[in-house]
Amino acid sequence: TLEQLKERIRLQQEAAKRAMMEEQQKRSIRFLDAINRLREIQKAPKHDTVDKVKSGATTLAGDKNDAELRHVLEGERAAIIDHSNYGIIEVTGRDRLDFLHGMSTNDIAALQPGAYVQTVFTTRTGRMIDSTVAIATEESVLLIVSPGNAATLSEMLDKYILASNVRVRDASYDYAVFRVLGSVDLR
Repeated sequence: TLEQLKERIRLQQEAAKRAMMEEQQKRSIRFLDAINRLREIQKAPKHDTVDKVKSGATTLAGDKNDAELRHVLEGERAAIIDHSNYGIIEVTGRDRLDFLHGMSTNDIAALQPGAYVQTVFTTRTGRMIDSTVAIATEESVLLIVSPGNAATLSEMLDKYILASNVRVRDASYDYAVFRVLGSVDLR
């Protein structure tokens, strides 16, 4: 009956939502473990910011400690800065490089796997949507976008795909963005 079908769909939606929440919790735990490993690598003092990681940019070394920052600037120590509030858009498909090349201000068509370029996406009238970093991989192009702009840029790109063999998805929960100042041996 229709009521049974509705109930089955509701239960499936609840199960999918629970599975997604569990996956996000696992990613958060892996993310916090990675931060702790990075702290060990750089031998930075533990700050009380580990619980604030999910809420925005957190500096792991040097944020409020002038002596720490001076050591980084003088090249005596590295700092790893968490930018997990930045968005990541993953663009896949055979036409991804040509598509992004036509949509942005830099030469993305020539990107080789492992290379990156700074580029800007604009509206049809030339208004800037976002300044991004485009990183080419074997299978995709990852766009690192400003905090809060992943949905806006994804929607804009989706609107212009038309017949191109391109897929756009928000991959912000699949990756984390860190900036390394100075040098650090990650082995």
